[in-house]
Amino acid sequence: MSRRIREIKKKLDDVAADRSKFQLDVRSEKSQIVARGVREETHSFVREEQVIGREKDRLAIVELLLEDQFEENVSVIPVVGMGGLGKTTLAQLAFNDEKVQNHLELKVWVCVSDVFEMKQVLQQIIKSAANPKSPGDLQMDQMQKQLRSELNGKRYLLILDDVWNVDREKWLRLKDLLLGGKEGSRIMVTTRSKMVAEITRTEAEAYHLGILD
Repeated sequence: MSRRIREIKKKLDDVAADRSKFQLDVRSEKSQIVARGVREETHSFVREEQVIGREKDRLAIVELLLEDQFEENVSVIPVVGMGGLGKTTLAQLAFNDEKVQNHLELKVWVCVSDVFEMKQVLQQIIKSAANPKSPGDLQMDQMQKQLRSELNGKRYLLILDDVWNVDREKWLRLKDLLLGGKEGSRIMVTTRSKMVAEITRTEAEAYHLGILD
């Protein structure tokens, strides 16, 4: 009888060990899925000589950024298209264009991606516009004052790259803090979503980036 009990106990221990191992494997698989879903943070630098086939689009975007017929001091220009078409690259080319640089007093690049939290976006704008070491523990009221002190009265270009937010109220709350720029200021929004483009645009129609021939 005792031998039979030992055999049963061993089988139960083996089952428990297999179950533990199985759960560990499941967690590992989930972690891999989450990791693959994280988007790489973008930046403003680009080697222009390595970009092929977007010269026409670059010139069109630069023309929109320099357009002087818009009634609003701060105009929003959405660039919309499927993933992988080169929206970020196009934004980088425009950001570093010599005519654009000479036209502006300030350039700011912010990678927004999935999370559109007001405080986080404000912090990124402030860091890019003024001081990368700006404290991150400011209250919202302190942040909006600092943001407006950096932007107000300046002709600026703000790139908001990879925007997914479709909450119009969130966007309008952010936009209100950006309207103090000098005439000719531009906000360029890159997105895959036509809804985002419609929510954010002002006078200019969204620029639809097509597939290269």
